[in-house]
Amino acid sequence: MLYVYRDGSFTVSDVALTYVRKCLPISLSLGSNSELPEAFHQQICDLAVEYMKGRLDDPQGVQLVENDNNTRVRL
Repeated sequence: MLYVYRDGSFTVSDVALTYVRKCLPISLSLGSNSELPEAFHQQICDLAVEYMKGRLDDPQGVQLVENDNNTRVRL
């Protein structure tokens, strides 16, 4: 339920709502898997490997900052 409080001094013309749902925990021992679609799994793994490789090659993170974010996968 969303409540919008107002008085007679103005008219509400727009209401924005942002909702971020907390994902369920992933536990292979309990049989709860990721809620993400299968298509994203490989992309997430690839980004994690890229990130770790960049951190190992450049501990200061300069390489990561200089990468073009437009070519990365956005979820």
